[in-house]
Parts: sequence; structure tokens; C-alpha cells
Amino acid sequence: MGKKKPPKAREQRVLERVRRATVGVALSKREGDQVSLTLEGTGFFIDDPSGVVLTARHVLDAIEQKTTEEAAKWAGYTLGVLIYRPGDGTQFDLSFTPVLQDARNPGHDVAALRIGEQPVPPTCLRLGYNLEPREGVMAGTCGWPHGFRPDEIGPASTFLMGPISGVLPLPEAPAHARTGYILQMPATQGNSGGPVFILNTGVVFGVVEAKISANEYVTGLTKAQSIQFARGVAKIAGDGEE
Repeated sequence: MGKKKPPKAREQRVLERVRRATVGVALSKREGDQVSLTLEGTGFFIDDPSGVVLTARHVLDAIEQKTTEEAAKWAGYTLGVLIYRPGDGTQFDLSFTPVLQDARNPGHDVAALRIGEQPVPPTCLRLGYNLEPREGVMAGTCGWPHGFRPDEIGPASTFLMGPISGVLPLPEAPAHARTGYILQMPATQGNSGGPVFILNTGVVFGVVEAKISANEYVTGLTKAQSIQFARGVAKIAGDGEE
């Protein structure tokens, strides 16, 4: 039998897999050689070859409202996903792929995007519908906090990590009855729709919904929707379940 990988090495492999699966949900417009790009949130691949990405419903709702109310400003922009692929450490590939179809959960903050088959098969994350993580379990998320700012924080997505602080509606709730989680990590607007995963396995149990504030003060806590609410919308092309 081979030697087991050290915990840190396994964790690093998990993070690399999550990064490859994580995408930005963005609006893009090309005019000649110039490309305008506005990142609105985060998503992650769950199905190949159908090309299905999960994100937060409010990310799509906000885009729809903005492009409707300011139609002239956003004329010519296309909704799609920004895919970052690491290279040899000195180079990387960044591509934009339009969305073909979306499905939104009307009662919960989860949505799915279909972008179709990709030239390079995407890395997909497993959905842990049967997971029942408790308080204290270390979790992570990946995304672009405060949007896409390659000149300031680089083009790659970044990670937030911290323990689960609460389980909704109750800590003892079985997997199918869970509605969400409270996480000890300071997510921001750009993290919305990102995967919430068990740190040492990469299996997803939630989707970033919003940071938690109290009396205009940031608490350092984040709320995530339970992955249970992704079941319906993910069916547009296969649910990616374990």
C-alpha cells in the first residue's frame, strides 16, 4: 500500500481542484480589440459535458434588473462565465463563455447556468446532498471578492476559510431538512454564488448567499444556502451528485 498524503498536501490538492472549477459570473462586451468585463458574482461547474454552473439566484436577478433599468448603458453586453485556467506558474488562460440557458429556484437563492460543452473539459465539484457537517468543521469558499480586479489582486480567484458557526434551522437537522449555514468567513459581494465546501475533501454543501451585518457593522460571518436547494435547478443537465 502506498503512503497516505500528508493533510496539508491533500488540502492543497482540494484547493487547486476548487479553483479550477470556480468561475466568475460576468457581463462582457467586445468592441474591436477592446473587451469590457464586469464581474457580478461567482459560480462553479457541477456537470460535464453539459457545462452546468451553479450560482446564487440574486446574482442573476441583479444583472437582469440592472440591464433592464439601464438598457442603453448595457446594450451589447452578454451574460456569461469567466473561466480561469492556471498554466505553468508564469502564464494562465482566461476565457469568457456566454450562457445558453438559466434555471432559477423561485423560493431560494440558488440558480444554474448552462454554457454547453467546452473545448477543455471543466473540472467539476461534487455536491454533498447527504452531508451533515456540524459546527466547528472547517469549510472554504472560492471567488472574486469585490469583483474582477487583476491589477490589484491578480486574475485568479481567492479563498476564504473558516469553521462552520451555525446550522440552520437547527444543529441537529438531517441533511434533507437543512436550509443553510453560518460560516466564520468575511465574504463580500463578489463571493456571492461561490461554492461552500468541506476543506479537506472539496465536497460542496452550500452556496454563498450574503455577508451578515448587524446595525451597519460587518460581523465577519457569512450565510450560505444549503445545497439541497440546488437539486431542481441542477437537473437542467444532470445534478453532479456523488
